[in-house]
Amino acid sequence: MNAQAKLVTILALSFSAVALTITDNTVETIVFDKHDEDLTVNSGAYYWLLNNNSTVLRGSVENNGGLYVSNFLGVASDFTTVGSSFVNRGSLDFNTLDAKEVSTYNITSSDTFENSGDIFFGVSGGMPIKTPFTITAATSWTNQGRIVFEKTSEPSARVFVGKENAEENGLRYIKNEGAICLYNTEWKQTTNVVGKGCITVGKNSKFQLQFTLNKLSLYFRGEQTINLAESDSSLEFTGLTQGVLATCPTFKVVGFGNGNTVKIDQYLRGFFYDTQTGILKIKLYGSSVLRLDIGRDYKPSKFKKAGTAGGSSISYRGGPPNNAPAICSCDKTLFESTVQN
Repeated sequence: MNAQAKLVTILALSFSAVALTITDNTVETIVFDKHDEDLTVNSGAYYWLLNNNSTVLRGSVENNGGLYVSNFLGVASDFTTVGSSFVNRGSLDFNTLDAKEVSTYNITSSDTFENSGDIFFGVSGGMPIKTPFTITAATSWTNQGRIVFEKTSEPSARVFVGKENAEENGLRYIKNEGAICLYNTEWKQTTNVVGKGCITVGKNSKFQLQFTLNKLSLYFRGEQTINLAESDSSLEFTGLTQGVLATCPTFKVVGFGNGNTVKIDQYLRGFFYDTQTGILKIKLYGSSVLRLDIGRDYKPSKFKKAGTAGGSSISYRGGPPNNAPAICSCDKTLFESTVQN
């Protein structure tokens, strides 16, 4: 730990009746911590919750600098916020990658969630008792930066993004203009997704598009890019009724290849790859077609379809011929590596 990080616990905290403001680099080591005030971390400062077992923030959070959670004792460090808004413009790093227990990171906003910086959620441990990763909001959810979810050990962990359960009222959609990255995690769509960002499905991860959920129809805009980054990445489509397929966009998928799969909860009658446009047309029942824009230069002979439990899948026995766009980048520098010698 460098000299700047050798700060007395609670140093540089500015208290008021309704606000907690971090103006300088601050380390807090309270085992069980709870704040009812709004929290603001100023630009150029960080607030480091070190070896905490549990932190609960009941006010709004605005991070313009650094907000960090770490535990070097091998145990979980749970973090929960339940205020009206959560805004991150800086660096947020919740990291218990070496712990033997699974931490729980829960950002639940009664109004808005906004991210234009970098967020990293990393856990280890075995079977999660609760969902480790939750970022939900009641009325507005926007990402213009980068959000990374990672679990370093089996089994994979679930991610709740936007809203835990689809319903008619409240949050209508999440807007992703940046990157959302999954590593050994599973994300099932539970609200509409808009924006021109990227969702990277990394190692041992799954992204499931659910177009019919709780008797509601969900949508996923075609401007969004889905990046299948590893050979064991999986993209799944469920709830594809004829009515849904009639209005579905062409989905932009990059990284398709090396055996990763696109799964559909329907019988796959066949497929056709257009070498001129780079569109893969997956034929389902009747005249219904699911269209994926996977890019040009694939070889039709290397596509393979197969039956799976509850549906069908298609894969490509070769490497993807095209690179993912820059917006799909999930490169990260962990906070601990910058403060330890």
